[in-house]
Amino acid sequence: MIADLDATLEAVVLRAVPEGTRVGFDTPAPSWEDAGVTGPLVNMVLLEIEQHADGASAQPWQERRDGTGRLVERRAEGTQFAFTYLVSVWTGDRVTEHALLGALLAAFPPDVPEPLLVGAVRVGGVRVRVGSGGAHGPTWRSWGVRARACLALMVIARVPVLQPEELPAAVESVALAVASEVDTRRVPVPLPGEGWQRRRRGSVIEPPGGQQE
Repeated sequence: MIADLDATLEAVVLRAVPEGTRVGFDTPAPSWEDAGVTGPLVNMVLLEIEQHADGASAQPWQERRDGTGRLVERRAEGTQFAFTYLVSVWTGDRVTEHALLGALLAAFPPDVPEPLLVGAVRVGGVRVRVGSGGAHGPTWRSWGVRARACLALMVIARVPVLQPEELPAAVESVALAVASEVDTRRVPVPLPGEGWQRRRRGSVIEPPGGQQE
């Protein structure tokens, strides 16, 4: 799912930057400053993932019905998460980098258009909030790279449920059967005590001597 989100953001960026600009998702390294990078690069580092407040309370359901209108499948759309990306531009020239950053400020719509959505993120769509990357100075230092002008993107997307809930088929008919013959014969019951002999006369059990009990 995150790969689909990356591909969606890449599609958004590529439509706003000059042809030949690359989009990457790697952690910047000191060598990027020493040797530079090949060609203009928009780099987007995924820093953190957390459940978004709007998605914590409920999971909307998608339903699928057959030709008769019967509900045959119900799928939870999933939970919303917020993905924070740190976006920087690498060209070797500050003027060009600032121009690209300016283009990126206008590139991210509040709601990403559906034709740009890739794979699993089509289920709930993608929302983008652009913020300042100034609070991430410690992050740059941890990478061993000098802090530079950048953007912080909060990208809100829904993580879908892996398997839909298959509903059992409705009962259309119930077949009932009645036995044609019922055995009503009485079954002889053994009598306790010694000296008893079971003799069957019709369906009556008698003790010795023929006296009926």
